[in-house]
Amino acid sequence: MERGELPRDRLLLSEALGDEASLLALRRSAELRAQDCPPDADLVFWGRRLGRFGPAPMVRIAGALARALSQRCGASPEVASLLQAGLEAADAFLQRTPGVAANTITGACEVAAKALARAALKLERDAPARRACQTLLPLLRAAQDVLGGGSPDRTLLDAHYLRVLEQAQAAGLPQAELQAAIREEVVPWALGLGSS
Repeated sequence: MERGELPRDRLLLSEALGDEASLLALRRSAELRAQDCPPDADLVFWGRRLGRFGPAPMVRIAGALARALSQRCGASPEVASLLQAGLEAADAFLQRTPGVAANTITGACEVAAKALARAALKLERDAPARRACQTLLPLLRAAQDVLGGGSPDRTLLDAHYLRVLEQAQAAGLPQAELQAAIREEVVPWALGLGSS
């Protein structure tokens, strides 16, 4: 950060996610962090507080949640295959590079979203696999909106992100487990430690 290679907001994000090294680097106390987001806050409140860091972290957090639920939902092979295709489309969006045609990624996200929406309708209302589908769907729709041209509409992106948080919270997995899944995926990205 002192050399200018790591923006301060990325360090603040990783600290807000609970990264102890970032807390030490910022010289902030655990009490100050607890004031930002109480430890007993639910996933939606916690996730919305993280949303203040902007669209890129929101999309990464949504991807981490979708991946965590997809891996833990015990879906049938057919639904698991659709979830995997959706995650691959979302990953193509998250890791897109210059030169990759946006319409190719948008098309993959659209196909995956339609398939997941149809599959979710066939599942019981509170089934973990349905929650996994409904957590991934807003991320795929956000990708379509972002890649559809122009700058992303922050209000629309906020709505997609809130839907991801609500569905993930309703899945009933322990919040600490979901937070750990987010931390594992988003902290290395925020600190520039991984390729994703």
